[in-house]
Amino acid sequence: MARRLAWGHGLAAAVLIGLYFAVPAWHVVTWSLFGLLGCAAIVAGWRLHRPRRALPWLWWAGGTVALAVGAVAVSLPGAVPHGAASPWWAEAGLLPCLVVALVTSRRFAADRTALIDASILAIGAGLLSWVLVVEPHLPAPGLTVVRGTVSVAYPALLAVVARSMVGAVRGWSAALFLLSGAGPLVADILYGLELPVDWRLGWILFLVSGGAAALHPSMRTLTEPRPVGTGDSTARRLAIGAASLVAPLIPLGQASTGEVRDGVVVAVVSAVLVALAVTRMSHVDAGLRRALDRERELRRACEALLSATDVETVTAVVHESVGRLLPRGASDDNVLVDLRQAVPVLAGQAATAIDRIALIRELDRRDSEAYFRTLVLTAAEVILIVDDGGRIRYGSPSATGLLGVDDVTGRPVWDLFVPEQRDAVSAAVEAVRLGTVIDSAGDWTVLRHTGGPVEVEVSIRDLRHEPSVDGVVLTLRDVTERRRQQHELERRAYLDPLTGLGSHLFFRDETRRATAAPGVTGVLLADLDDLRGVAGTVGPELADGLLRAVGARLRSIVDGAHAVARLDGDEFGVLVAGAAEVAGIDRLVAGLLDRFTAPFEVSGSTITVRLTIGLATTVDTDDPAELISRARVALRTAKATGTGFWRRYDAALHREILDRARLRTELGRAIATDGLELCFQPIVDLATGRAHGFESLVRWRHPVRGPLPADALVDLAGESGLTAPLGAWALERSVREAAGWQEALAEPPYVSVDVPDHQFRAPGFVEHVLTLISRYGLAPHLLTLEVTGSLIADSQPVREDLSILRSAGIRVAIDDFGTGHPSLSCLQGVPVDVLKLHRSFVDTMSGSIRRYDLVAGIAHLARTLRVDVVAQGIATTTERTLSSGAGCAYGQGTLIAEPMPADEVVPWLTHEDTPVFA
Repeated sequence: MARRLAWGHGLAAAVLIGLYFAVPAWHVVTWSLFGLLGCAAIVAGWRLHRPRRALPWLWWAGGTVALAVGAVAVSLPGAVPHGAASPWWAEAGLLPCLVVALVTSRRFAADRTALIDASILAIGAGLLSWVLVVEPHLPAPGLTVVRGTVSVAYPALLAVVARSMVGAVRGWSAALFLLSGAGPLVADILYGLELPVDWRLGWILFLVSGGAAALHPSMRTLTEPRPVGTGDSTARRLAIGAASLVAPLIPLGQASTGEVRDGVVVAVVSAVLVALAVTRMSHVDAGLRRALDRERELRRACEALLSATDVETVTAVVHESVGRLLPRGASDDNVLVDLRQAVPVLAGQAATAIDRIALIRELDRRDSEAYFRTLVLTAAEVILIVDDGGRIRYGSPSATGLLGVDDVTGRPVWDLFVPEQRDAVSAAVEAVRLGTVIDSAGDWTVLRHTGGPVEVEVSIRDLRHEPSVDGVVLTLRDVTERRRQQHELERRAYLDPLTGLGSHLFFRDETRRATAAPGVTGVLLADLDDLRGVAGTVGPELADGLLRAVGARLRSIVDGAHAVARLDGDEFGVLVAGAAEVAGIDRLVAGLLDRFTAPFEVSGSTITVRLTIGLATTVDTDDPAELISRARVALRTAKATGTGFWRRYDAALHREILDRARLRTELGRAIATDGLELCFQPIVDLATGRAHGFESLVRWRHPVRGPLPADALVDLAGESGLTAPLGAWALERSVREAAGWQEALAEPPYVSVDVPDHQFRAPGFVEHVLTLISRYGLAPHLLTLEVTGSLIADSQPVREDLSILRSAGIRVAIDDFGTGHPSLSCLQGVPVDVLKLHRSFVDTMSGSIRRYDLVAGIAHLARTLRVDVVAQGIATTTERTLSSGAGCAYGQGTLIAEPMPADEVVPWLTHEDTPVFA
């Protein structure tokens, strides 16, 4: 389109030029057509090429029209009076348009230094025009004001236009634009010199060249902002120097030929030139300062980019740097043009920084892959990577030893396990793939290709987001031997080793099962009267033989369908399940008492002992714990009656029930009013005798009854539902006291606090413990929480809570090991730190080699699992020695110290006569 318009414009111009010279009478029409052609070409070029600045071209079109009107005017005879038929009138109309076009050009205004240079050139040219053209002809009657002004201003203005264009852009449009601007000057020269050439050719040159400049595509660059040059070329310096020397050379030349006629004009012009030179220097200085600021900011940005570690930081640095490079509130395009030199540098540095970050990440990824491969190759656990289809994509080298096959790749992962677990394996892998977090999937059984089943502990993680893995990872750890040891320990702890009867845990579980079955269930608690007196008479070994004989007699009396257990040192339990009526249970109890009138033959000695029995049946309650509790109440009532009696829990015990109800109420009031006491019993290193910790023990000094035994207090709290409040009170007081030890002692001991099951299961217990140690400033490792084994084995949420506590630094101990659930099975999920043996293990070791071996076995297994063992109830030097020899690292008991008030702990630790053995 542009090419066709340019050819059309050239053809039309050639036709008009031919018409102009061929038909002089049509000059008016020809000049009108010339003006319309030039104006139309400029407007068409503006519409076609859409330059950034339209106003300069519109003013140039106006100048074209003004020149055409002037040309038409001088072509009409008599249209211009007083012999003004010359180009001056036409140029008088052109000059304002040219000035406005020049001023509104964004290019001209952007380079202030170039503007000053152009002004210097213009003033020099104007001064020459004044001296050579205007001033000599001032007396001439033909020199009008318009002609004189144009003679001075037009060469100067043309010099400004030329300076603003040359060096800024190059192209056909710029050349045609300058040629168009020179057209009227050529007309003036031809007219003034009266040469035999039609001076109107200059006007034709202006009109035709102006239209051609607008139609060329490079016309867009004439008003496009460009970076301002920072250096001066030799030609530019010579031109400015020559223009500056015009003022001093004119009076010098006039003085050499005679009178100096233009001294005043030269002086004024010289002052203006000096002012322009000073202004130019200030602009150059300001430009240098801006360049230094840009360089300083670029250096700062480059330093920041060198330290950037991610793309986000690089982006932030670039945004900040561009904001600093831009003047505040700047929105002019020329300001953006000035950044064309700084932004590429900044962009290049940013690209380099991004490439460096990408390279570092790639190197880290490769290092991670190498590290992962090293871990996999050296890991004892079997590591399997499973794809989205459930097939094994990779198996670590240790898979060969565990599974008995050389290569497991390509097999479905569930095929490795026993058939009854395959659905669970598939479901677990799919759940992890869908986003469920399963750190430990528990114990599964793998079918070894060359042997029997293998128990493995399995963890599953979704690592599909890791490029070096890209799959679900199963980690299999062989725990067959560990589980065997745990099962053996559980079996030993589930049975009483001395008598071969069941333990307290066994009896409790059997009671739970029996109460759920049809028929009447009875719980008998039988206590051997004065067993300690007998043991003191016949010795501990005969006492152990007596206990075995008692157990054997009970087992022989009771039907095999019923359960018999040894609950404590001298307390046995008999569970009668599925009885038709209570009377049948009563007859069994009477038969027991009758059979126990016969003496026992133990190692050649004849020993007679009597039983005292308490009985409770499901006729009164079917709650297992309450059933055992009521049997114990009946036993106490029977013992209060005398030896060799039995009592069944019934309405006759109502008085005692009311009494205990009052005690329960008073206990609740004591907890609420801080009416309890907290005592502390040392836990010492059996090898060195140094105290490492204290167990906190709650004591209640009743205002009427006096001190209540610890067991009675625990039973009372359990009956009244105050176990959790009592435990909360003891926990807070213990943490507060331990915080005081921490401040008073350089090596403070830890405090061990018993946590009942109800208290631990209460909502918010974990958060409460963490809040307490934070409130009192107690170091987490100085707090040990004693829980029962049955709590740990209860549910997965309990183990998760224990994991949270241990991750915070708090230690966990299993209290009274051997009387409840052994709890070692919990170690597969949440390992514990301390195992506290029940005192029944300690006080029987001296009379039984088997009991000693059992304690030694428990201690050995505990050390294998990295669990400390504390022997409780050490009352004699022999018990301390045996406990230490069996492998118990720590111990507590009355031999070491009786429980003491809180205010005596620090003096006991610091006093030189502290009864801690060496």
